[in-house]
Amino acid sequence: MAWKLELARRITARWHGDVGARHGEAHFTRVVRERGTPEELDEVVLPDGDPVHLPAVIASAFGLSTSDARRMIGQGGVKIDGTTVSEIDVARDRVDGVVLQAGKRRFARLRA
Repeated sequence: MAWKLELARRITARWHGDVGARHGEAHFTRVVRERGTPEELDEVVLPDGDPVHLPAVIASAFGLSTSDARRMIGQGGVKIDGTTVSEIDVARDRVDGVVLQAGKRRFARLRA
């Protein structure tokens, strides 16, 4: 694993410099190895109305179909602030300002 990280660091440094390579390695370690949240998140504005239809939000945020989003929810692949979500419709006040995770590496911050 150390060799793979060194190779990735050298390749990344060639195009993005040493600072970019260190930043990329820190991101990889935090998100992939430690299964954490990235530092920079895209913000997604919630649609009007209460409750919020979660598959529609996931579809618009990550470019998936609503069927794929429903499937991900049913399989336990959607989390709100690290807690697995099993319901399709969620109260608006529960999802305002939280981190939405769909799958392993899709993250967004939800705003009302």
